[in-house]
Amino acid sequence: MTIKANELKNFRCRYHRNGVAGAGFYACSFLYRAQPMRAVVFETDDNERPEFAGFYAVTSDSVEERWRGDHFIGALRELITASNESGESFRWPSGAMVE
Repeated sequence: MTIKANELKNFRCRYHRNGVAGAGFYACSFLYRAQPMRAVVFETDDNERPEFAGFYAVTSDSVEERWRGDHFIGALRELITASNESGESFRWPSGAMVE
């Protein structure tokens, strides 16, 4: 089951260039099925720190819900890419927002 970008509501992300051990990453927050969630997505083109390339994590406050992070990554990268291309706040047609 692949999750689409328009299923992530109130999407916000911010880039942290110093990151973990110097590897930059995006910190994201969003709602999925009315559940608050967070994600950390490392840059995939970081040749200096290849051990972090493609790494991501998706978390939630609920331990009752089950999900797979790989179902979210396509939608997360799509919204992150859109925010990078616009250079400003980006509103996805579903109402999701990227800062």
